[in-house]
Amino acid sequence: MRTPCSFIIKNRWRFHITSIFLLLLMLTISVLFLHMRFMTLVGTDKMRLEMYKSTLYSTIDQYYILPYMLSMDNIIKQSMDQPDDNVSESLNKHVEYFNTQLKTAAIFILNAQGKTIASSNWRQPGSYVGQDYSYRPYYKQAMMGLNGRFYGIGSTTNTPGFFLSTGIKREGKIVGVVVVKISLNDIENVWAEGPENIIVSDEHSIIFLSSKSQWRMRTLEPLPSQIKEKLQLTRQYSLSNILPADYYPCFTFNEFIFLKEKANQFCLLPRFYTQQISIPEFNWKMTIIVPLDNFYWTWAISLVITLILYLLVLVIIKYWRMRSHAQQLLTQANETLEMQVKERTYALESMNQKLLQEMKERTQAEHIIQLTRSELAESNKLAALGQMATEIAHEQNQPLAAIHALTDNARTMLAKKMYSQTDQNLKYIISVVERMTQLMSELKTFASRHRVPKGSADVIKVMYSAVALLNHSMEKNNLERRIKAPSSPLFVGCDELGLEQIFSNLITNALDAMEDQQRKRLDISIYKEDHKVIITLKDNGCGFSPQIIERIFEAFFTTKRRGIGLGLAIVSEIVRNSNGTIHASNHPEGGAMITLSWPEWREDNGK
Repeated sequence: MRTPCSFIIKNRWRFHITSIFLLLLMLTISVLFLHMRFMTLVGTDKMRLEMYKSTLYSTIDQYYILPYMLSMDNIIKQSMDQPDDNVSESLNKHVEYFNTQLKTAAIFILNAQGKTIASSNWRQPGSYVGQDYSYRPYYKQAMMGLNGRFYGIGSTTNTPGFFLSTGIKREGKIVGVVVVKISLNDIENVWAEGPENIIVSDEHSIIFLSSKSQWRMRTLEPLPSQIKEKLQLTRQYSLSNILPADYYPCFTFNEFIFLKEKANQFCLLPRFYTQQISIPEFNWKMTIIVPLDNFYWTWAISLVITLILYLLVLVIIKYWRMRSHAQQLLTQANETLEMQVKERTYALESMNQKLLQEMKERTQAEHIIQLTRSELAESNKLAALGQMATEIAHEQNQPLAAIHALTDNARTMLAKKMYSQTDQNLKYIISVVERMTQLMSELKTFASRHRVPKGSADVIKVMYSAVALLNHSMEKNNLERRIKAPSSPLFVGCDELGLEQIFSNLITNALDAMEDQQRKRLDISIYKEDHKVIITLKDNGCGFSPQIIERIFEAFFTTKRRGIGLGLAIVSEIVRNSNGTIHASNHPEGGAMITLSWPEWREDNGK
């Protein structure tokens, strides 16, 4: 590789030839790139042109069948039998209704002589009624049994439009013509919003549709005298308004025409190029005129890049002269690099050994963690058993206290020979024992305090039952109780045992909170609101301090001199498991207030 480079450098004439060859090669590549860029631009513009053509087609096609459909209308057919002077106003209204519903520019009916007998604009000053359009091509085409198609300026209204026509047949004979005029102004407005210059010209190279209004009614080529005579006969356009377009061709390359902007400009660098596609159904041509500014910028940039690359190659060639001098330095650098690679390899091997050792230690640590987790799980089980035993003792403590109070009252009543009251107390004792048995059965079944209270119960009935159970304690503490509850039952999604635990714990806590009050009062309110059952219990104790109000539902948290802090935790868990909510707050008048709510239970859907 070093030998050819030395040869180029030592032989100056060969060096210059090589430089020229490289320049030509780069220029060729640049030209090929520009050709590809131009063909890409051409392909994109071709797709846009096809899109505009499809838009024009779809606009016309949606109305193409209308003349035929109107020619089959019985009212329009029957009008052909009447003399022109006897055509009723109803036919004009009939045609006017069709024009309004179909959103066309105009609909009118011609008799066999080409005279308008009915029109949708019959009420307007420029009405077509009575006008003779026998000179129009769409009339002649329809009378020949063809579907007429014609674009032109309205001779009566001077409004451009596209006319579609067909003959009205009776017994195989054409007796009239239906003409539908549609406006293409909407599609021109849509084109005007885009960046492209679009023009549509007819077979005489007259532009009648354009995205730029200044191009409309301009001719791309001078009109011969016979064409002017034909246009005069058909009155397709106003010849006085047709002027030459600012269309200055420079040259044609393949099917593309390159234009200059002004007539006195040189054609060395054309300003625009055009593409055309034919619309043979109407003998039209659609043309897109594209500025070449971006292409010239691309050309200039490619030339600059080519020059830079050429100079860069020359610099590289010059660089080879220095390469031989740097060969020794390169060899030394390679040796140094090999040494560094060996050192790095050794370092990587040491690091791999260290990683393997760390992985081994990590595996041992994970094994130790697994053993620790197993021991912790056993400890959690023992703690859960201890907590469950504590909760069982707490839950049974209140019923046992009630049994003690009821038994003590029963002995007093027996001494006073109050047998009926004694019998009532014994019934309460039996009820409490049954509930204790039920609680123990559930605890035995689930072996956990995370019980889901199943079923439903009347919250009012359970409230009064809990009050009766604690009646002795409330009377002993001289408690004034005020209960506000409806007479009809209110069911919630919590069973009787759960509700009784809730009321018993909350009433007991209220009694404890009012222990230092001379006058004790407990307000219990039950009501229904927005398909929810709301229960509030308010005492006149000292209330909750801000430091503890957020923790009162935590297990084993208590501020009382006696108790272990499970009552409100159990209440909160029962409420949550039964799809209810509980909230603690301080009443504005003083004292603590507990608010509970459940969705109202309905038997029809189990909610």
